[in-house]
Amino acid sequence: MSDLKGSVLVGEAFTFDIDPNPTAGFKWEVESDGGLSYESWYAQDENPDLLDGVGGTMTFSVRSDVPGRHPFVLRCIRAPDECVRTFELDLQVRPRCDSVYANTWEGFPLSVPLWKEPGGGWKVSDDDGTGCEIRKDDEERDILRLRGGAPGSYYVVLSGSEGGLVVELRILPVDRRISVKAVAREGVSYAADANTTTGYEWNVVDGGGLMFKDRYVSDPNPGALCGVGGRHVFEMMAESPGTYILRAVYARPWEDYSDDALEIVLEASSRKADAPVRAFCGRSTDIVLDSDEDRGYRWEASASEGLSVTSEYRPRGDRFGTSGERVFHILVTKDGRRAFAAAYLDPDGNPVDEYKVDVEALPAVDTIRGEAFVGKPYVVELKANPTTGFRWSVADDGGLKVDERYVPDSRNKRICGSGGRTVYSLSADSPGEYRFVAQYGRSWESHPIKSIEVVLLVKPKKRLF
Repeated sequence: MSDLKGSVLVGEAFTFDIDPNPTAGFKWEVESDGGLSYESWYAQDENPDLLDGVGGTMTFSVRSDVPGRHPFVLRCIRAPDECVRTFELDLQVRPRCDSVYANTWEGFPLSVPLWKEPGGGWKVSDDDGTGCEIRKDDEERDILRLRGGAPGSYYVVLSGSEGGLVVELRILPVDRRISVKAVAREGVSYAADANTTTGYEWNVVDGGGLMFKDRYVSDPNPGALCGVGGRHVFEMMAESPGTYILRAVYARPWEDYSDDALEIVLEASSRKADAPVRAFCGRSTDIVLDSDEDRGYRWEASASEGLSVTSEYRPRGDRFGTSGERVFHILVTKDGRRAFAAAYLDPDGNPVDEYKVDVEALPAVDTIRGEAFVGKPYVVELKANPTTGFRWSVADDGGLKVDERYVPDSRNKRICGSGGRTVYSLSADSPGEYRFVAQYGRSWESHPIKSIEVVLLVKPKKRLF
């Protein structure tokens, strides 16, 4: 792979700098000129204090009158037999001919119609690493086709019977990349902002193997105002599990360029994703999967950072048609949203099923233990200050009846920013042990900063004799 790529017209100079330090005995010399003519010069860095060992910059200027690719190789030496490193310039010298311009996005397909070439058709002389090819359309016209690679500028050189043609191509990075999860053979949709009153509309240029249809939905407009926008809805479905990418551009039909691009990356699984598993930091939770390990089947698990996983196998006869179950013990070591996945392999090691679930790791929990009688409330008071955006919310009522209210501090209720207490009244209609979980956080943030767990023992009603 070259260290530097460049492109110039025939006869034009391409100039680049490289840093040597002749005071240390190093110098650059040409190992292979690749058919280029060249000149070089050295400029020492400023040295007002006359210090020893100050380096400088070596400049090379290269050119050629022959179109094509020219590798120009330098080597850095300190002694005739000591090569410290090499440097290669991959220079594309383009013919002086007509040019056409095109742009696309990374990963997007591009088709460039070419005008008729009387000598039998255009041929690619230099694809500049784009992997492009020329195909005929239904009307026997030449079409240059490619799929966008790494972002950057490229120069594709074509040759014909009456001269050459350069396609100056710009590949842009995709700024809007959306991830969507779905189950194979079940539909899923995504809506992108749009406004067809401006002439712009979303057009799918690559379905990525998905079955899809799309439509535009206007925003409500009771006042019949001009220029009201809406949403462009993409409805997609995958036939089988895998990763699919739908690509669309936002453009006007009468213009040959677009202003925006969208990638929807759809991950289709073979089964519905389970609801996120909630677990507290420092505590373990179990995930149980059916497993026929007596016949050689097995689960292989993987987990993101912040989860520690161990497992054990529990035989249980022929229940549910399997010989047992694999129990994964997941210990949460960091809060945040984590991922757990397991692949079910047959005796030959081939995947036949998969299980994926998000683990919502909650901050370390404070536990409150209490007792109450059936039908009698157990009251929990928690400090709170909703003026900061933080509020207590119920994460798991545990089967309890919950009455919630907020009580501001009586002494400071006229002062802006003063806090108060969130009061939960918990009760149950039958005896037993119940677990109630509440979290303290902001609605627009993904993770709470505090959690409490109330372990409530509810006793039968007292009888009076």
